Parts: sequence; C-alpha cells; structure tokens
Amino acid sequence: MGAAFSAHAPALAVAAPLALPAMEGERKQVTVLCCTLADARARAARLGSAVMSGLVQRLGALAQPALAQFEGTIIYYGDNGFLALLGAPVAHEDHAWRAVLAASTLHQRLAATDAMHGLPPASPWSSA
Repeated sequence: MGAAFSAHAPALAVAAPLALPAMEGERKQVTVLCCTLADARARAARLGSAVMSGLVQRLGALAQPALAQFEGTIIYYGDNGFLALLGAPVAHEDHAWRAVLAASTLHQRLAATDAMHGLPPASPWSSA
C-alpha cells in the first residue's frame, strides 16, 4: 500500500477508530482490503463531492454481501472508497485468502452491474 496508504493513516486513526471488541493481551494477524474508485481525484473534480459520495456508498452496498460471505467487514468509508477488515474479530487462518476471494467476488459483481447498465468495462470502479 505504500505512500498512498500512509498518507491517509493518521486521518483514519482519528476519523474511524475500530469498533471491535477489546482484545486485551491478544494479537491477531488480519488482512486489510482497500477498495478505491479509479481516477477518483479527476472524477471528483468533474462530478462533485455529492456524486462521488453516492458512488462510494453504492460501491460499499455492492461490497457488503461479498465481504459478509467471507466474514469481512467495512471499517472505514473514505472520499474515494473503503477499507475492509478480514480476520477480526473472528480469527481465520486463511484471512488473506478470504480477502482475495472477497475482492474477486466484488470485481465480478461490479462487472455484472456495469453490463446491466450498459457501461463499458472502464467504469468508475474498473482497475483499467
């Protein structure tokens, strides 16, 4: 995730503290899945913040079932996407694989939604 994530990390810590149960003395490895809209800055300048907020909310709504299927949860909504956590509060040895499966499922759902609306593959949530 590198510099792009670390630039937002202080804001995340202040804006969205995790609402997970206290785990005193317990440490777990988890996987964080980051999902952002493609070309978010340019798109926000063109569409405005209200439309961008709506796109992020729709993205989250599409992601919720995919994440729930693999026992993940969205922990933060940002201006251009969200962060999801897999592996806590319920630990799973395969949390990283579950994140990959959730991302793949979400990608398939987004492609189906694009096709349903007649959008080309390079929609707001495309990786292309």
